[in-house]
Amino acid sequence: MGTKALTKEELAKSLRDAHGGLSLRESLEQVDAILDAIQDGLLADGKVKIRGFGTFDVMRRKRRMTRHPRTGEATEIPESLTVRFRQSKDLFSRSRRPHISGVIDLDEDVP
Repeated sequence: MGTKALTKEELAKSLRDAHGGLSLRESLEQVDAILDAIQDGLLADGKVKIRGFGTFDVMRRKRRMTRHPRTGEATEIPESLTVRFRQSKDLFSRSRRPHISGVIDLDEDVP
């Protein structure tokens, strides 16, 4: 997989192409509505499950001590909340398949 991230506009274009009747503006509104629903679910319940895709969880990070690498000065990092994503089994298995166009020769040696 490449290092390029999928942007919200590219996601909206993909939605527009899949559903020919939508304009780019309408598809951007739909993407925003989906993202807002995910955010609202995380704020309300702390968890959002999307079957076949994965689960978003709000996780609490404990307060911890660290040291500045140059000065050695001790610094406290306060407790915070973060969002964790765990992919579903379906997404996991799909992400482990080779992304090769064409036919795979099983007799060929792989470097």
